[in-house]
Amino acid sequence: MHDQRDLAADEAMNGYDFGEDVEVVAMDRWQRTEPGDEWVRKVYIESEETRSVNEGSRAVAFTVRFEHAGPRVVEAYAIDDGGNIFGTAAAAI
Repeated sequence: MHDQRDLAADEAMNGYDFGEDVEVVAMDRWQRTEPGDEWVRKVYIESEETRSVNEGSRAVAFTVRFEHAGPRVVEAYAIDDGGNIFGTAAAAI
């Protein structure tokens, strides 16, 4: 099932809209809860705003939750260190 979850998690992240003018510049590997149905990966983003003030990239946590013991993603979101969720998941989730 890990292969199916890998594919589903990657598709959820690739289809995620982080926001206007936001670009993913790097990412870490998935951190998996074992046993569990939640995976998290650090994603490094830049926006027009951060580039204009020379801040560089900002790390956020991208989280996917799977159906219990299954490969289907039921929730996906990006959250910053302040607890702010931003962006939108693809309609397929």
